[in-house]
Amino acid sequence: HPQQDYRPFVEEGKVWTLESKVQFSTDDFYVDTTKYEIKGDSLIGDVTYKKLLLDGKCRYLLREEGKRVYMFNNDEEFLLYDFGLGMGDVMEEKLHGLGDYQVSRIFSVNASDRPLKCMELTGLEYAYDVNYWIEGVGGLEGPVWPFYSTRDGAFLTLLSCEVNGEVLYQHGDFTTTGISHITYPASSTLYDLQGRKVGIQTRKGLYIKDGRKVV
Repeated sequence: HPQQDYRPFVEEGKVWTLESKVQFSTDDFYVDTTKYEIKGDSLIGDVTYKKLLLDGKCRYLLREEGKRVYMFNNDEEFLLYDFGLGMGDVMEEKLHGLGDYQVSRIFSVNASDRPLKCMELTGLEYAYDVNYWIEGVGGLEGPVWPFYSTRDGAFLTLLSCEVNGEVLYQHGDFTTTGISHITYPASSTLYDLQGRKVGIQTRKGLYIKDGRKVV
């Protein structure tokens, strides 16, 4: 495949729209929509950050250097994304304490008629904890949640990402359980519910395949 130009994550005017769903019971849930926007600068010491606004209020500070995205929060800087990772590389998620993740695939997706690099990262503690990062967009749960997580019972879904009228991502470009429009065949690797790799399904039961439960 030809070399793709790197699409920066931190860009003035970039907006992420998210759906937040709180499930109280099977039939009782609350859905809300929130927006993150990069707007304006902030100087911490001699380091310039971009402000990340949540529904109009500055919530985080971001900077990008060498395909790495850093977040300044609670008087400390964290590595949020590293879009320069290669196959097999490991990243420790420190901001939310979720552990180590390894790059298990790198491929291209056709989002909004433009090919963008996408990485699949798999949790080392639980092999079926599969996450996707899209270059220039971030994780599928919004800019500050690079790895699958729930907070206070809320499930987050990225609806769209755009910058200055250019749409980079729209929900529907991808399926809810994985990635569609991809350039590789689906994996046939199975895992048990403890995250251990199962070579061949020898008996009936519940297994994990491509981050989903299968029978």
